[in-house]
Order: sequence, then structure tokens, then C-alpha cells
Amino acid sequence: MKNKIKFIFGIFLLVALMGNITAFGVSSPYWTGNPLNIDRGETMIVELNLQNMVGDDDVNVEAKLVSGSEYAKLKETQFLVKQKTSNTFAPLTIKIPRNVEPGIHKIKVEFKSIADDTGGMINVGTGMDVSFDVNISENFAKREINYILIGGIVLTILIIILIIFLTKRKKKKRK
Repeated sequence: MKNKIKFIFGIFLLVALMGNITAFGVSSPYWTGNPLNIDRGETMIVELNLQNMVGDDDVNVEAKLVSGSEYAKLKETQFLVKQKTSNTFAPLTIKIPRNVEPGIHKIKVEFKSIADDTGGMINVGTGMDVSFDVNISENFAKREINYILIGGIVLTILIIILIIFLTKRKKKKRK
């Protein structure tokens, strides 16, 4: 019985020392099952949304790219997420090389709160991961071929128009 009382007292003491609870969340327009579809040679910026709707304190958050660094780059790695806000964005630039193998590739970004060094309180850091699939398609190469074909057709038409114009002009000079 004495041990139970000490245990319960210890829990209450721990909760009292923790102070204010802060939390943050991250949302993404893409996730497993809803991939980012992108062509080879294309660049896109994905806005990851940081939120801090719970608690009364601002939260410092650090972002780290865990996988997909061959395609993705974080513009910044530290963010201040103000209290009661849901509009702090972490821009993630996705740049797909032209020679990459088409298919599904994974991108994962880890977010962790950075504890303030105010002292006196016990700080519990929170963290979460955002991961999504990137579906790289072959359409870029097909589009490039289509542009070449269209350019060739337009050039052929211009040459024919030029020949007709020059032929008519030559006939008028002979008369």
C-alpha cells in the first residue's frame, strides 16, 4: 500500500513539473495511396503544413529529410510554429532528373520539436513523420518526341508556304 501511494504521488509530481503541454501536427497534400504524380525532368514545390492548435506556447520544429534526398530538398530545416496557428509551411522542392528510372519512389520527412533551454521544467519533445510516394512517369520522353514531331510539321508547312510565295513572285516578274 505504501508503494502505491509513493507511485501515485510520483505521477502527480511528474505531471506538475511538466508545465504546459505543447504539440504540433504536420499535414501533406500527398500520402501513401495518394502519390505525387510527376514527369521526368519536372520540378515541383510541395507545401507541408505545420500546425500548433493545442497549447499556449509557440513550438520550434526541426525538419530532416530521411529518404528521397536524390529528388527532394528542404528550403529550410527549422520552423517557428506559432500557437493557435495552422499556416506555417515547410516548402519541399521535388526535382526529378530526366534520366531517372520511372516508377514509385518514397520521400520521408521527419519533424521534431526542439526543446527550449529555459530550465526548471521537464520538456517532452514530440515528433512525427510525413511520407508519401512519388510516381515518376515516362511521359516526359513521349512529350519531347511529340514536340519534335510538331516542330517538324510546322517547319514543313512554313517551307511549303515559302516555296509557294517565291513561285508566285517569280511568275509575276516574268509577266
